[in-house]
Amino acid sequence: MILTVVTAEREYYRGEIAEVLLPSVEGEIAVMHGHAPFVIALKAGPVEIRQPDGERHHLAITGGLVEIRPQEVAVLALSAAGADNLEEAAIAEAKERAQQARQDAQGDEEYAVAAAALERALAQEKALERRKRWRK
Repeated sequence: MILTVVTAEREYYRGEIAEVLLPSVEGEIAVMHGHAPFVIALKAGPVEIRQPDGERHHLAITGGLVEIRPQEVAVLALSAAGADNLEEAAIAEAKERAQQARQDAQGDEEYAVAAAALERALAQEKALERRKRWRK
């Protein structure tokens, strides 16, 4: 099964997989060969990619859609970041800034922007945690 993860800016992953774990709006889903075809909305969270050789890759996305077909899974993400490119200190700082901005928000628009930034930081934090867990 081939997985493709793309945003409007670029392709983040394309390759053969054994399984992918995705943060759907209804909870985490696992997609493997033979999965029923469908389209589902994704929320912010970690994406865990398991290759046939057992190697794992981790991404953080901030939502989007996934289309599952018999031989292909296509993730269309709003934004994405590879866990190998994430830094714990930068994530903690972004999380703190977003929490403060959400608390200080003056109106719905400011609150929504701050909430989205917090969601992104939390997704990155979870992806980094998963990467660490599997690299030990």
